[in-house]
Amino acid sequence: EPSMRSQVYNKLCTVMNLTDEEDAKAALHTLIEDLVGRDNTRKFGHYFIQEWSDTFKEWCLAFRKKASINSNMYVEAFHKTLKYHFMNARTKVRVDMSVSSHIKKHKSKTYCFSCLSTLLEYAAHIEDRHRIKALKKPISHRQRLIIDRHKRSIMFPPNIEVLSPLEWEIKSTNGAQKYHVKKLESHCNVPPCQLLCDTCHVCVHMFTCTCTDWARYGTICKHIHGICMQNTEVSN
Repeated sequence: EPSMRSQVYNKLCTVMNLTDEEDAKAALHTLIEDLVGRDNTRKFGHYFIQEWSDTFKEWCLAFRKKASINSNMYVEAFHKTLKYHFMNARTKVRVDMSVSSHIKKHKSKTYCFSCLSTLLEYAAHIEDRHRIKALKKPISHRQRLIIDRHKRSIMFPPNIEVLSPLEWEIKSTNGAQKYHVKKLESHCNVPPCQLLCDTCHVCVHMFTCTCTDWARYGTICKHIHGICMQNTEVSN
C-alpha cells in the first residue's frame, strides 16, 4: 500500500537522522517491534532485521557525526571516472558487467601492471589538479556552508543559556527544541585549517553541537555562530 510505504519510509528516515546515540537505539528497537508486529509489514520487518539492523551504526547519523560524507556523490563521481576514463563513455554497457568482463578477460600480469600504471598516472593527474586548485584558493562547498550558517545566525535571535564557561544550551527558533553546544579547543589543532569563519575566528574542530546540521555536515552551525557573536570571549 502506498500510504503504508510512505509511513515506513518516514519512520526509517527519522531513525536514520537522529543525532543522539541512546535515542537512536531506542527508536530502532521501537521501529523493529512496530514492523514485525503488523501483518502487512512483518515480511519487510524480518528483512530489515536480517540485512540492516546489524549495520545500524554505519547508516545512522548518531554514530557518524562529523563524517561529512555524501556517499551518493562519491559513488556518482566514481561512476563518472570509470565510465569516461576507462570505458570510453559507452553508455549502453552495464558498469558491473563491464568490470566483471574486463577482470575475467584480462588476468595476465602484464594487464594488471598496465592497469596499475594507468591508475597511478590518473591519480597523479588528479593530485596536480587539486594542487592547482589549492593555489587558486577557491571556496569549497564546506566553506560555503560556513558562510551560509553565519548569515543565518545573524537573522536568528538566539536564546542562549550558559551552563558553564565552555558549554551552552540554545533554543530553536520555535522554542520546541534545545541544542547543546560545547567548546572543545581554544585553538584549532589541525593546521592549516581552511574550515573556519573569518568573522567569528573559530573553526569546525573547536566546537560541537547536538543539532542535525552539525552532525550531518560537520560545519559550524548557526548555533555556534550565534554564541560566538554574542560573546566575543568565546572565540578569543
